[in-house]
Amino acid sequence: MANRCADSGVPSATRFLTPAEAELAVAIGKKSGVYATVSGGYPNAERMICLYHIQETPPAFPVSLVRVQWDARFAVPGHRDLLGSVLALGVDRSCVGDIVIGKTFAVLCVANAVASFITDSLVLVGRVSVHCTLKGDLPENTVSEVSHVKGTVASLRADCVLCLGARVSRATACEWVRAGRVFLNHEPCLHTDAHVKTGDVLSVRGYGRIVLANEGSPTRKDRIPIMLELYK
Repeated sequence: MANRCADSGVPSATRFLTPAEAELAVAIGKKSGVYATVSGGYPNAERMICLYHIQETPPAFPVSLVRVQWDARFAVPGHRDLLGSVLALGVDRSCVGDIVIGKTFAVLCVANAVASFITDSLVLVGRVSVHCTLKGDLPENTVSEVSHVKGTVASLRADCVLCLGARVSRATACEWVRAGRVFLNHEPCLHTDAHVKTGDVLSVRGYGRIVLANEGSPTRKDRIPIMLELYK
């Protein structure tokens, strides 16, 4: 796609990529001599589209925002419920980016090609009736502000950092890892004792992201003071 853009001058966009894939896509763009800009529809999106272009200013991104509204008196669908219902319509996973959930609605970041289809076809999420509309912007109060947590851990193992950041027990943190819900720098975290260093990102499916912002010198009791950034 990057080479085709370089040869023809016509912008070309990928589907939604994981952060690791997006990083590789940008590197490929540089190698091909074209601009490679990434966006997921809103700031700090995790899944993003890479757009290749030859002009310095990128054209409009092929990302649409679909607002899914429901009556919170009956139920509040979760991320898995929403994603599962969209995929059940026959939409490919690569056409769906982040899902940002509010109290009475969610915003789906989707590829332009499937936006109208999802808006017209998605009427149920589980057993909850929903109403979909196309929205131009993400509501400001939908995305949570980053919060910070300070504390000490016995070591910089993944399970220890998860315990502090998510405020869960060691057993719960280990279960998350074993269940395949945890990603370290956007790659599956397969071991509870995986080492986490400053700048690393722990993503927990259904919870959010935990970033190890910095670490200090061990205390007299050999515990390590750390500060975490939480994105829920």
